[in-house]
Amino acid sequence: MRAGLRGPVRRAGAVALAAALAACSFAGAGVVARRSDAHAARQLYPTREQLLDYSYIRSFYDERRAAGYDTHLVLGSSELYPAPGLLYHPTTMLAGSQTGVDALMLGRPGCSDVWQAVELGALARDGAPKRVVLIPSMLWYTAGRDPQADYPGIFSRGTYDAFIAQDRISDESKQWVARRLRAYGVMVDEPRGALGRAASMVDGGVAAELETIRRILSPAHDAAAPVMRPPRANGARGSAAQASAPPHEPRWEDLYRRAHAASELSHEGSDNGCYRSWNERGLERFTRRAREWEERGSGELSTQELEDFEQTLSICRQLGLEACVLIQPVNGFLYDQTVYGREVRSRYYQMLRDACTRANVAYADLSSHEYDPLFFRDDNHPSSVGALYYARAMWTYLAGGAPDVSSLGAP
Repeated sequence: MRAGLRGPVRRAGAVALAAALAACSFAGAGVVARRSDAHAARQLYPTREQLLDYSYIRSFYDERRAAGYDTHLVLGSSELYPAPGLLYHPTTMLAGSQTGVDALMLGRPGCSDVWQAVELGALARDGAPKRVVLIPSMLWYTAGRDPQADYPGIFSRGTYDAFIAQDRISDESKQWVARRLRAYGVMVDEPRGALGRAASMVDGGVAAELETIRRILSPAHDAAAPVMRPPRANGARGSAAQASAPPHEPRWEDLYRRAHAASELSHEGSDNGCYRSWNERGLERFTRRAREWEERGSGELSTQELEDFEQTLSICRQLGLEACVLIQPVNGFLYDQTVYGREVRSRYYQMLRDACTRANVAYADLSSHEYDPLFFRDDNHPSSVGALYYARAMWTYLAGGAPDVSSLGAP
């Protein structure tokens, strides 16, 4: 055997042996896993533990596809958490049986552009998904940006290994991502050639088993209550015919009137575009963060994060995905009091538009809603009104390839 191959082959053999041992060790837990997964499959949005478990996310996505849904991907951050009491959140509006458009949504605090690239590479295969929506956050570009602190907490070995095994992504892009992850405090190996990819696939299987066991045995600590799938008639599983039915577009104006009324109630007595309840509990925390930004600098935007974003768009192209970037606004009433005033934010939005134009990627620009008095529930997360605008932009893009961001009515 050639010396150049001996190390990788030994490693692949060791990994295969570890996989076999893992299968034996976890056989007893398999029954628990199946029971747990059967319950978890009814949830529309994964918990934090499940988001770290590639085997769960992969099986969740494959189950939707097997049921006949043309399931798309939406990747973002904490705005994808369905907050209690929020009407018309994209998670429920894009739940397949609701409106005929189905999407798997993945996002949590600390997640940013490079990890979106990894998730795309891990999940895309066999021509699916066809379309993806990416939702960057301005917070990823601010002085509070700290990937070295965030990335070790969101990293999933199974997801990363599936990304490395993806044969539609160039070795150059994989090496770029690996270098960036190491710079962000995640100790990953340099991607190797075809043999290395094969070993990574086995690594991914072992990691997936370990992640599943961790999810089963770890106590749940997610703050958000599970959002359940809409009930089906007579409790039966949806048929393939139901899943493949043509999209039935919601009556957006009717929904807007209800969302507007709900948001008015939550904003009663507020003059800064935030929920009254958030002003009582969260405004002081935002003020502290704004002071920290001021102490750290002059409101510059991260060029490193822009490079990460552009690499993610490149990986979309390599995977053959039709991508749309949802440009979400922040609360102008609050951010005008920070180093990220109107001029800086205008540069940020234009920076995203320009990157999308260079990559020939569509974008849904909602930045004009910065000063809408009912659009937000806090400094950057959408209210029921904002959530409906998000949902409509995503739905119209995923259903027809063109996002609709036109006005739904008076703010």
